[in-house]
Amino acid sequence: MNELSLGQAITLVVETDNPYDNEAVAIYYKDKKLGYVPKEKNSFLSTLLYYGYGDILEARIQYVNVENHPERQFRVVVKIKDNRK
Repeated sequence: MNELSLGQAITLVVETDNPYDNEAVAIYYKDKKLGYVPKEKNSFLSTLLYYGYGDILEARIQYVNVENHPERQFRVVVKIKDNRK
């Protein structure tokens, strides 16, 4: 994961078949799963992704520290894209 850096684009994928949370949103960099959006913050994102509106979202790495506990190594920011001309 040395190639991850601040501002790096990542992908959000809804996992409706997740056995622990049917609104789970996984965070991917290329084909590597980095983790999940916290359960208490995933409902709206899950709904948008489930209904095919993921293209309005922009998700990027906001913080990286691989020395931290695995659950705290990355922070991601998700915004609605600004498509104004």
